[in-house]
Amino acid sequence: MSAEKPYSMGRRNTAAAQRRLRIAAQGHLFARPLIYGLEVAPEVSLQVISPPSLADMLLCCDVEAALIPSIDLQAVSGLTVVPAGCVASNSRTLTARIFSRVRPARLTAIWADTESHTSVALARVLWQHTHNVHLDVMNFDPATQEEPDDAEGVLLLGDKVVTAPPIGYDWQIDLGSMWHEMTGLPFVFAVWAAADPADCLDLYRILSAARRKGVASIDDIVRDFAVPNEWPADLAKQYLSKHMQFEFGEAQREGMEEFFSLAAECGVIDEAIPIRYYDPDV
Repeated sequence: MSAEKPYSMGRRNTAAAQRRLRIAAQGHLFARPLIYGLEVAPEVSLQVISPPSLADMLLCCDVEAALIPSIDLQAVSGLTVVPAGCVASNSRTLTARIFSRVRPARLTAIWADTESHTSVALARVLWQHTHNVHLDVMNFDPATQEEPDDAEGVLLLGDKVVTAPPIGYDWQIDLGSMWHEMTGLPFVFAVWAAADPADCLDLYRILSAARRKGVASIDDIVRDFAVPNEWPADLAKQYLSKHMQFEFGEAQREGMEEFFSLAAECGVIDEAIPIRYYDPDV
Protein backbone atom coordinates (compact mmCIF):
# COMPACT_ATOMS: atom_id res chain seq x y z
CA MET A 1 0.00 0.00 0.00
CA SER A 2 1.20 3.50 -0.63
CA ALA A 3 2.51 5.86 2.00
CA GLU A 4 -0.24 7.50 4.01
CA LYS A 5 -0.91 11.22 3.84
CA PRO A 6 -1.06 13.19 7.10
CA TYR A 7 -4.56 14.10 8.13
CA SER A 8 -5.61 17.71 7.88
CA MET A 9 -9.11 19.07 7.49
CA GLY A 10 -7.72 22.23 5.89
CA ARG A 11 -10.31 24.16 3.85
CA ARG A 12 -12.16 21.13 2.50
CA ASN A 13 -15.89 21.77 2.45
CA THR A 14 -17.25 18.21 2.49
CA ALA A 15 -20.28 17.03 4.44
CA ALA A 16 -17.98 14.99 6.69
CA ALA A 17 -15.89 18.09 7.38
CA GLN A 18 -18.97 19.97 8.59
CA ARG A 19 -20.03 17.41 11.17
CA ARG A 20 -18.44 15.26 13.82
CA LEU A 21 -17.88 11.75 12.52
CA ARG A 22 -19.29 9.20 14.92
CA ILE A 23 -16.81 6.41 15.61
CA ALA A 24 -17.15 3.41 17.92
CA ALA A 25 -14.53 0.98 19.22
CA GLN A 26 -14.00 -1.49 21.99
CA GLY A 27 -12.07 -0.48 25.07
CA HIS A 28 -9.60 -3.35 25.48
CA LEU A 29 -5.91 -2.52 25.59
CA PHE A 30 -5.45 -3.96 22.10
CA ALA A 31 -7.67 -1.22 20.66
CA ARG A 32 -6.04 1.74 22.41
CA PRO A 33 -3.28 2.40 19.84
CA LEU A 34 -5.97 2.69 17.16
CA ILE A 35 -8.10 5.28 18.97
CA TYR A 36 -5.37 7.28 20.65
CA GLY A 37 -6.37 10.94 20.88
CA LEU A 38 -9.77 10.48 19.27
CA GLU A 39 -11.51 11.18 22.59
CA VAL A 40 -10.49 14.84 22.27
CA ALA A 41 -10.45 15.21 18.48
CA PRO A 42 -12.88 18.02 17.51
CA GLU A 43 -13.93 16.30 14.29
CA VAL A 44 -14.83 13.00 16.03
CA SER A 45 -17.42 11.74 18.47
CA LEU A 46 -15.95 8.54 19.95
CA GLN A 47 -17.92 5.83 21.75
CA VAL A 48 -16.11 3.02 23.57
CA ILE A 49 -18.42 0.05 23.97
CA SER A 50 -18.59 -3.76 24.01
CA PRO A 51 -17.57 -5.52 20.76
CA PRO A 52 -20.86 -7.39 20.13
CA SER A 53 -22.70 -4.08 19.66
CA LEU A 54 -20.34 -2.54 17.11
CA ALA A 55 -21.58 -4.07 13.87
CA ASP A 56 -25.19 -3.43 14.91
CA MET A 57 -24.37 0.25 15.38
CA LEU A 58 -23.11 0.40 11.79
CA LEU A 59 -26.14 -1.50 10.55
CA CYS A 60 -28.46 0.97 12.28
CA CYS A 61 -26.41 3.96 11.05
CA ASP A 62 -25.70 5.03 14.64
CA VAL A 63 -22.04 5.57 13.73
CA GLU A 64 -20.07 6.22 10.57
CA ALA A 65 -17.26 3.79 11.46
CA ALA A 66 -16.59 1.06 14.00
CA LEU A 67 -13.74 -1.24 14.94
CA ILE A 68 -15.71 -4.43 14.44
CA PRO A 69 -14.82 -8.10 15.00
CA SER A 70 -13.60 -9.28 11.62
CA ILE A 71 -16.07 -12.18 11.42
CA ASP A 72 -18.91 -9.65 11.56
CA LEU A 73 -17.97 -8.60 8.01
CA GLN A 74 -19.56 -11.91 7.04
CA ALA A 75 -22.73 -11.22 9.01
CA VAL A 76 -23.48 -7.60 8.06
CA SER A 77 -23.66 -6.84 4.35
CA GLY A 78 -22.84 -3.54 2.69
CA LEU A 79 -19.91 -2.52 4.88
CA THR A 80 -16.62 -1.13 3.58
CA VAL A 81 -13.29 -1.97 5.22
CA VAL A 82 -11.29 1.18 5.90
CA PRO A 83 -7.65 -0.01 5.86
CA ALA A 84 -6.48 2.60 8.34
CA GLY A 85 -5.67 0.03 11.01
CA CYS A 86 -6.67 -3.25 12.58
CA VAL A 87 -6.11 -5.50 15.58
CA ALA A 88 -3.97 -8.38 14.35
CA SER A 89 -1.23 -10.75 15.42
CA ASN A 90 1.45 -12.70 13.63
CA SER A 91 1.70 -15.36 16.32
CA ARG A 92 1.02 -15.36 20.06
CA THR A 93 -1.60 -12.83 21.17
CA LEU A 94 -1.73 -13.24 24.98
CA THR A 95 -5.38 -12.09 24.90
CA ALA A 96 -7.27 -14.65 22.78
CA ARG A 97 -6.94 -17.90 24.65
CA ILE A 98 -8.65 -21.17 25.48
CA PHE A 99 -8.17 -22.59 28.96
CA SER A 100 -8.74 -26.34 28.92
CA ARG A 101 -8.91 -29.19 31.42
CA VAL A 102 -8.10 -31.74 28.70
CA ARG A 103 -5.49 -31.99 25.97
CA PRO A 104 -6.37 -29.74 23.01
CA ALA A 105 -7.03 -32.70 20.70
CA ARG A 106 -9.58 -34.06 23.19
CA LEU A 107 -11.41 -30.77 23.71
CA THR A 108 -14.94 -30.95 22.28
CA ALA A 109 -16.84 -28.10 24.01
CA ILE A 110 -16.06 -24.64 25.33
CA TRP A 111 -17.77 -21.86 27.21
CA ALA A 112 -17.05 -18.69 25.25
CA ASP A 113 -16.81 -15.07 26.33
CA THR A 114 -19.72 -13.17 24.73
CA GLU A 115 -17.22 -10.53 23.52
CA SER A 116 -15.39 -13.07 21.38
CA HIS A 117 -17.24 -13.22 18.03
CA THR A 118 -14.14 -13.65 15.92
CA SER A 119 -12.24 -15.81 18.40
CA VAL A 120 -15.13 -18.28 18.62
CA ALA A 121 -15.20 -18.64 14.83
CA LEU A 122 -11.41 -18.98 14.80
CA ALA A 123 -11.48 -21.68 17.48
CA ARG A 124 -14.04 -23.67 15.52
CA VAL A 125 -11.95 -23.41 12.33
CA LEU A 126 -8.75 -24.40 14.14
CA TRP A 127 -10.23 -27.45 15.87
CA GLN A 128 -11.90 -28.63 12.68
CA HIS A 129 -8.71 -28.37 10.62
CA THR A 130 -6.17 -29.35 13.25
CA HIS A 131 -8.03 -32.01 15.24
CA ASN A 132 -11.01 -32.89 13.00
CA VAL A 133 -13.25 -31.95 15.92
CA HIS A 134 -16.53 -30.04 15.75
CA LEU A 135 -16.21 -27.71 18.71
CA ASP A 136 -19.47 -27.08 20.57
CA VAL A 137 -19.78 -23.54 21.93
CA MET A 138 -21.86 -22.20 24.82
CA ASN A 139 -21.84 -18.46 25.51
CA PHE A 140 -21.42 -16.76 28.86
CA ASP A 141 -20.57 -13.29 30.16
CA PRO A 142 -17.52 -13.48 32.43
CA ALA A 143 -18.45 -10.13 33.98
CA THR A 144 -21.68 -11.52 35.41
CA GLN A 145 -21.41 -15.31 35.17
CA GLU A 146 -19.02 -18.11 35.96
CA GLU A 147 -18.48 -21.09 33.72
CA PRO A 148 -19.78 -24.42 35.10
CA ASP A 149 -17.43 -26.36 37.36
CA ASP A 150 -17.39 -29.23 34.87
CA ALA A 151 -16.57 -27.07 31.82
CA GLU A 152 -13.98 -28.72 29.60
CA GLY A 153 -12.69 -25.41 28.36
CA VAL A 154 -13.21 -21.65 28.45
CA LEU A 155 -12.45 -19.13 25.72
CA LEU A 156 -11.67 -15.61 26.91
CA LEU A 157 -10.85 -12.45 24.99
CA GLY A 158 -9.15 -9.24 25.96
CA ASP A 159 -7.57 -7.85 29.09
CA LYS A 160 -9.21 -10.38 31.42
CA VAL A 161 -7.04 -13.16 29.94
CA VAL A 162 -4.04 -11.49 31.57
CA THR A 163 -5.57 -9.68 34.54
CA ALA A 164 -8.16 -12.25 35.71
CA PRO A 165 -7.41 -15.67 34.16
CA PRO A 166 -9.54 -18.61 35.29
CA ILE A 167 -7.96 -21.19 37.61
CA GLY A 168 -8.04 -24.97 37.55
CA TYR A 169 -7.15 -25.46 33.88
CA ASP A 170 -4.10 -27.50 32.92
CA TRP A 171 -3.82 -26.34 29.32
CA GLN A 172 -3.72 -22.88 27.76
CA ILE A 173 -3.99 -22.52 23.98
CA ASP A 174 -3.24 -19.18 22.31
CA LEU A 175 -5.43 -18.94 19.21
CA GLY A 176 -3.10 -16.56 17.39
CA SER A 177 -0.19 -18.97 17.75
CA MET A 178 -2.30 -21.89 16.58
CA TRP A 179 -3.50 -19.97 13.50
CA HIS A 180 0.04 -18.91 12.55
CA GLU A 181 1.34 -22.46 12.93
CA MET A 182 -1.43 -23.69 10.63
CA THR A 183 -1.30 -20.99 7.94
CA GLY A 184 1.85 -18.90 8.36
CA LEU A 185 -0.37 -15.81 8.02
CA PRO A 186 -1.32 -12.96 10.35
CA PHE A 187 -4.73 -13.14 11.96
CA VAL A 188 -7.02 -10.10 11.98
CA PHE A 189 -9.28 -9.98 15.03
CA ALA A 190 -10.87 -6.58 14.36
CA VAL A 191 -10.88 -4.05 11.54
CA TRP A 192 -12.24 -0.59 10.86
CA ALA A 193 -15.44 -0.64 8.81
CA ALA A 194 -17.69 2.12 7.48
CA ALA A 195 -21.39 2.17 6.72
CA ASP A 196 -21.24 4.76 3.92
CA PRO A 197 -18.40 4.69 1.35
CA ALA A 198 -18.75 8.47 0.99
CA ASP A 199 -17.22 8.90 4.45
CA CYS A 200 -14.19 6.68 3.81
CA LEU A 201 -11.70 9.36 2.74
CA ASP A 202 -12.13 11.42 5.89
CA LEU A 203 -12.30 8.32 8.07
CA TYR A 204 -9.14 6.91 6.51
CA ARG A 205 -7.18 10.09 7.20
CA ILE A 206 -8.48 10.52 10.75
CA LEU A 207 -8.03 6.87 11.75
CA SER A 208 -4.62 6.52 10.10
CA ALA A 209 -3.38 9.58 11.98
CA ALA A 210 -4.74 8.19 15.27
CA ARG A 211 -2.99 4.86 14.66
CA ARG A 212 0.36 6.46 13.89
CA LYS A 213 0.08 8.61 17.00
CA GLY A 214 -0.99 5.65 19.13
CA VAL A 215 1.83 3.39 17.98
CA ALA A 216 4.28 6.20 18.78
CA SER A 217 2.74 6.61 22.26
CA ILE A 218 2.89 3.06 23.63
CA ASP A 219 4.52 4.19 26.88
CA ASP A 220 1.70 6.65 27.51
CA ILE A 221 -0.94 4.01 26.73
CA VAL A 222 0.69 1.57 29.12
CA ARG A 223 0.75 4.22 31.85
CA ASP A 224 -2.76 5.54 31.28
CA PHE A 225 -4.70 2.39 30.37
CA ALA A 226 -2.75 -0.80 31.02
CA VAL A 227 -1.40 -0.25 34.53
CA PRO A 228 -4.71 1.14 35.94
CA ASN A 229 -6.36 -2.03 34.61
CA GLU A 230 -3.88 -4.30 36.42
CA TRP A 231 -1.59 -5.14 33.52
CA PRO A 232 2.09 -5.48 34.49
CA ALA A 233 3.72 -2.53 32.75
CA ASP A 234 6.53 -4.51 31.10
CA LEU A 235 4.16 -7.16 29.80
CA ALA A 236 1.74 -4.53 28.45
CA LYS A 237 4.54 -2.76 26.58
CA GLN A 238 5.76 -6.05 25.11
CA TYR A 239 2.20 -6.97 24.15
CA LEU A 240 1.54 -3.71 22.29
CA SER A 241 5.00 -3.47 20.74
CA LYS A 242 5.69 -7.08 19.74
CA HIS A 243 2.63 -9.30 19.96
CA MET A 244 0.00 -7.15 18.29
CA GLN A 245 -0.07 -5.54 14.85
CA PHE A 246 -2.05 -2.41 14.03
CA GLU A 247 -1.40 -1.74 10.33
CA PHE A 248 -3.73 -3.32 7.78
CA GLY A 249 -1.54 -4.28 4.84
CA GLU A 250 -1.53 -6.97 2.17
CA ALA A 251 -0.48 -9.72 4.61
CA GLN A 252 -3.31 -8.87 6.99
CA ARG A 253 -5.81 -8.78 4.13
CA GLU A 254 -4.58 -12.18 2.91
CA GLY A 255 -4.86 -13.63 6.42
CA MET A 256 -8.40 -12.31 6.85
CA GLU A 257 -9.52 -13.60 3.46
CA GLU A 258 -8.04 -17.02 4.24
CA PHE A 259 -9.92 -17.07 7.54
CA PHE A 260 -13.22 -16.37 5.80
CA SER A 261 -12.50 -19.07 3.20
CA LEU A 262 -11.71 -21.67 5.86
CA ALA A 263 -14.71 -20.62 7.93
CA ALA A 264 -16.96 -21.32 4.94
CA GLU A 265 -15.20 -24.61 4.28
CA CYS A 266 -15.80 -25.67 7.90
CA GLY A 267 -19.44 -24.57 7.92
CA VAL A 268 -18.80 -21.83 10.47
CA ILE A 269 -20.37 -19.43 7.94
CA ASP A 270 -22.58 -20.38 5.01
CA GLU A 271 -20.28 -18.87 2.40
CA ALA A 272 -17.47 -16.36 2.20
CA ILE A 273 -19.01 -13.03 1.21
CA PRO A 274 -16.69 -10.82 -0.90
CA ILE A 275 -15.43 -7.86 1.11
CA ARG A 276 -15.41 -4.28 -0.17
CA TYR A 277 -12.22 -2.35 0.64
CA TYR A 278 -11.72 1.39 0.45
CA ASP A 279 -8.70 2.26 -1.70
CA PRO A 280 -7.13 5.55 -0.57
CA ASP A 281 -5.16 5.77 -3.82
CA VAL A 282 -8.23 5.98 -6.05
